[in-house]
Formats: sequence, C-alpha cells, structure tokens
Amino acid sequence: MEKTDNGIKLTSTEGSAWIDLAFSIDNDLPQAIDEHGMTKTDKVSSEKDANLADFLFTMTKTENGIVLQGIEGTAWTDLSFSLTENRKQTIDQFGMTKLN
Repeated sequence: MEKTDNGIKLTSTEGSAWIDLAFSIDNDLPQAIDEHGMTKTDKVSSEKDANLADFLFTMTKTENGIVLQGIEGTAWTDLSFSLTENRKQTIDQFGMTKLN
C-alpha cells in the first residue's frame, strides 16, 4: 500500500486477480476491496476461485492516516496507521508486515 499524490496505490504479490489498484479516496469515505478489485460491501462477488484468496476489507483515509476494516478472510478486524505521502506499508492476512 502506498499513498501517492493522487490517492492510494495497492500492489498485490499473490492471492488476488489484480496486481495494481490505484484510486483516489476522499477522507472518511470507505472503499471496499476484495480479491477481484474494488467493490462495494453490498455487492460481494459470489464467484469463488481456488487460485485466489477469499478476502474483503474496507479502506478509509483519515486526517491521521489509513484505517482498514477486515470483513472476510483476514485475522485482523481493524488496523489503523499513519501513511505519509510516497511511503509504503505492507499488509497481509495477519496484519502489518514487511515485504521480503
């Protein structure tokens, strides 16, 4: 996850159908993300693929950073952290981590 000049960029190394997602995000408006990309929490894909992880989380940008809410497929339910512009943070199903 990286905060850019224009919003947020997510890069997936495994478990999703997408490699890169980049989008603008307004403060305090959550964006839902699943293994297929950007979605809405009321429009969860019923399409299941054995080659993909089954997950759903929301991302909300706040004045202080980023808030993630794990809805499905994560060991975490809430993660909050600061993310300064052009800096990166790695997240997996267990929480914040470092990229190997």
